[in-house]
Amino acid sequence: MSIDEELVRQRGALLENIPVVTFHAEVAPLFRMVYVSPQLETLFGIPVASVKDEDERLIELIHVDDHARLRDEVFFQLSQGDSYVIEFRLLTPNGPRWVRLHAGRVRNTEGEVRLHQGVIIDIGEHRAIEEALLAAKQEAERLSEAKTRFLSIISHELRTPLHAILGFGRVLERGAYGSLNERQLTYLDDLLQAGEHMRRLIDDLLDLQRVSEGRDQLQPQVQPLAPLVRDALRMIRQLAAERGQALVEDVPDELPEVIVDARALVQIVTNLVTNAIKYPSSGGRIELRARASGGVVVVDIEDDGAGIAPEDQARIFEYFSQVDERVPHRLRGSGLGLALTRALVERLGGSIMLDSKPGRGSIFRFTLPAATGAMAQPDAAGGI
Repeated sequence: MSIDEELVRQRGALLENIPVVTFHAEVAPLFRMVYVSPQLETLFGIPVASVKDEDERLIELIHVDDHARLRDEVFFQLSQGDSYVIEFRLLTPNGPRWVRLHAGRVRNTEGEVRLHQGVIIDIGEHRAIEEALLAAKQEAERLSEAKTRFLSIISHELRTPLHAILGFGRVLERGAYGSLNERQLTYLDDLLQAGEHMRRLIDDLLDLQRVSEGRDQLQPQVQPLAPLVRDALRMIRQLAAERGQALVEDVPDELPEVIVDARALVQIVTNLVTNAIKYPSSGGRIELRARASGGVVVVDIEDDGAGIAPEDQARIFEYFSQVDERVPHRLRGSGLGLALTRALVERLGGSIMLDSKPGRGSIFRFTLPAATGAMAQPDAAGGI
């Protein structure tokens, strides 16, 4: 056996061991299949003898819904060059199977097209995954639309009567229609607290929806961090004092400026510090500090409370998460504050994390992009 014959034999053996169908088809004077590899039968259960020299049989193996598209795509791609790639459903004894055809024209020395040759690849599993992903995407879009409609109902159908309930409740609390006895005042106080809780829930839901959809109209600007943090703490120092908590701030004025929306940052700081204040540790300490690290500014809010169990940390930023039932009812939020905080931080180009151990307090840490390139080096602890 000559070297050329051996090479031809080895090439044939190699092709027959690859899980694709190879073929050669003459196009003149009539289109007919002159070679089809055995994989047509091993992969798809279609006997090779049933397709050789029979162009009508080839058409019957293509799903009828793909005929026109396949013809149009072949004509279009061949108008651009000698190769074409098409996906269609091959009718096998076990039902339709998606395949991808990679083929091209072969010309003789005079430039005339004499052959088409190529490969057919089974992409059934690939298409099944694509279809599953598409179905999941469509379902997610449907759920998102349903959520939007639901929040619209909350906004328009619940807010109005809730405002009326709270308004009339406060009128009664002021004694505008006569004095109330102690039991009536207790019930009225419960009603107003429940109404305020529902109002916060509705407001947080709507805020979270706007942030998630990018409709929050944030306006990030280059500005110093320290004044914004102090503005936020000024609004909640009284709450910390009432709870017997020491609120300490360590945000150097010389920190690099950050790229941030002022209103969003105040809400982030307020949410995180208020969350720390809720834990019933009278005489405790809450510290807010900031430092430069790499290309960001890192902000820590640390408390010396009871800490958060590992199994609760995994869901701390989820919607309606309430991990500590010891928090007094009047201080409980909607369970959306941390979810909203994470959404705001991420919208500003930062990240947020929790470091906590039961009995040793918690640190909520978030980052903000710095506005300058001249940043301090990461601290000894190793970045953020």
